[in-house]
Amino acid sequence: MPPFDEVQKLLAAVDADVSAAEAHGSLCGALAAPRGNDDGWQKGWLERVLGAALMNRSDAVSHCTRSLLALFAVTQTMLADDELSFQPLMPDDNAELPERAAALSQWCDGFVFGLALAEGSPAAPDVVANASGKALPASIQPAMSKETSEVVEDFIEISRVAQDAERSGDSGTEEDDAYHELLEYVRVATMLLYTEKGRLAAAANKNSGKDSSAPLNKIGPAADETIH
Repeated sequence: MPPFDEVQKLLAAVDADVSAAEAHGSLCGALAAPRGNDDGWQKGWLERVLGAALMNRSDAVSHCTRSLLALFAVTQTMLADDELSFQPLMPDDNAELPERAAALSQWCDGFVFGLALAEGSPAAPDVVANASGKALPASIQPAMSKETSEVVEDFIEISRVAQDAERSGDSGTEEDDAYHELLEYVRVATMLLYTEKGRLAAAANKNSGKDSSAPLNKIGPAADETIH
C-alpha cells in the first residue's frame, strides 16, 4: 500500500475532488459490494476521485491516474490475501488525532458511496451526503444482505463519530484508543464483506455450472492500463 501522504499529494496536485482516504474508501466499498463483480463502476470511481481533472491530459493527471490504478490493484490483492494484510489507507500514527479522525470519517463516507456506485444505484452521487448520520438510501437497501446493511449503517455512524472527534480536537490516550478500535472494526468488517461476496459468487458459479476454482473478484485493471 502506498503511503497516505503520497496519495494525498498526487490528488492535491491535480485538484482532485476527494481526499486520499475517501478515494480509498470508495474503492473498497465498490470492491466489497454484493453485486460489484461488474467492472462498469471503475470509470465512475475515477470520475468521483478526479472530477474535472479527469478530462485534463496533463502529465500530472496521467501520473495520478496510473497511481490510482496501482492502488486499485494492490487493494484488491490485499483484500483477497489469506494473511489478512488489508489496511484502510490512513495517515500514520505520527499525525495528529484530529487529522486521523477526519480521514477515518472520509474513508467511511467513501465506502458507502463506492458500495452504492458498484450496486448501480442512481442515488450514488448523493450517498456521501447521506453518510453523515442519515439513513442509507432506500434505493440500495434491497440488494444488500442484513449483514451488509448493518455494516454500512455502522460505517455511517463511525463517520459521524469521527467527525465529532475531529471537531472536538481532543487527542488524549482514551481518544487515541477509541480511534484505533474504530479503525480496526472498519478494517475487519471490510475484509468480511469482501470474503462474503466471494463466497456468494463461488456458490452462484457452482449452481450455474461455471468453474468455481477460478480466482474471484479479479476485475481490476493492471497498473499500466487506462480506463476510458
